[in-house]
Amino acid sequence: MATRRLLTGYEILIDRRANKGTAFTIEERQTFRIHGLLPPTVTTPHLQVERLMENLRNMPD
Repeated sequence: MATRRLLTGYEILIDRRANKGTAFTIEERQTFRIHGLLPPTVTTPHLQVERLMENLRNMPD
């Protein structure tokens, strides 16, 4: 049986399945040891989607 270990630091940021970008809470950033590796602002996934959609709407055809 394979054991899974907790990804931390840079490992979690390069894992596409685990990386939430700036949506990591302060507590998660401390737990996963990524505090300081991301911008200081925490944003929700919903806000990230809103920004993405706005950028897509503003792209030239």
